[in-house]
Amino acid sequence: MEMKTCPSCGAEVPAPASTCKTCFHDFKATAKQKSSSPVLILVAVAAVVVIAAGALWSKTQVELGSRVLIDSTSNSVQMIREFSDGKTETASVPFDQIASVEFVEDLPDGTIFLITTSGERVKLAHGDPRELKLKASDYAEAVGKPLTTKDESSVKVQQ
Repeated sequence: MEMKTCPSCGAEVPAPASTCKTCFHDFKATAKQKSSSPVLILVAVAAVVVIAAGALWSKTQVELGSRVLIDSTSNSVQMIREFSDGKTETASVPFDQIASVEFVEDLPDGTIFLITTSGERVKLAHGDPRELKLKASDYAEAVGKPLTTKDESSVKVQQ
């Protein structure tokens, strides 16, 4: 009779046996192979690179400062934002597209928004709420729109 060696205990068992008579090793069960597929490794490395690049990019997008100009010649509010990566963003909102000016006190900070007639919230300034509350009043008066004031308990500000 033909014999085979049990990989678990080394005992000699008949070749047609499905289990070892000594340790009960199952010869029909296939051993699970560890998958170290190169594709899987490349996907994992690519994911790490994308996450790291996103984190680095967000760090370079820190706003250094912003300026707001109420331009009575063009009847618009002009905004300029400067970022740490050297980029500059500009935006303009005509007075007739402004529904109101909103001051949100979200301690320890405050934020001034223009609320457009379409319902969009355009961020004008962010910082010390004591200074911004006065600026918000000045902006509302300059554009001839009402000022609404909210605190952190009445609105959730998303930036």
